[in-house]
Amino acid sequence: MKNRHILVVEDEEQTRFTLSIILKKAGYKVTTAADGLSAYNKINSARETVESFDFLLTDIQLPYMTGLELI
Repeated sequence: MKNRHILVVEDEEQTRFTLSIILKKAGYKVTTAADGLSAYNKINSARETVESFDFLLTDIQLPYMTGLELI
C-alpha cells in the first residue's frame, strides 16, 4: 500500500489540498489536477513512464472535462 500512486482530481483548491494531505499521511504517493483536461494529460504522460497511477479519485463536475468523461 505504501507505494500506491493516486491521482486526485478536484477543482476546489482547498478540497484538493486536504485530500492530498490526508492521502500522503496514509502513505500514498499523490498527484493532483485541478480540471479534467490536465488530469487526462497527466494520465497519458504517466503511461509513457513508470509513474502510472493505481487509483483515480475524481470530482464529477470539473472544468473542461467531467469526471465521468475522464473515467
